[in-house]
Amino acid sequence: MSDAKPMVLDVGVAILSIARSRVWLFMSGLVFLYYLRFWFGYPFPTTQVTGSMYRGTAFFDFVITWLEFASWFACLAAVSFRRR
Repeated sequence: MSDAKPMVLDVGVAILSIARSRVWLFMSGLVFLYYLRFWFGYPFPTTQVTGSMYRGTAFFDFVITWLEFASWFACLAAVSFRRR
């Protein structure tokens, strides 16, 4: 996700609006978590983020990204399992 460009993601958000599952709509909201990477990069470039061993954008790459996609995949799996 860290290599994705926000302009490309904006087009994806528009396409997600016609998705059948609400999980895909949830993903369109999670796309904007990408901007947290910049927030962690500027205030914490060399200091550790409170309560973790990561600094700046590494915190986003190794913590936030996992939380973002793990929650989305868990919701997608739950919906898929429920439909069967």
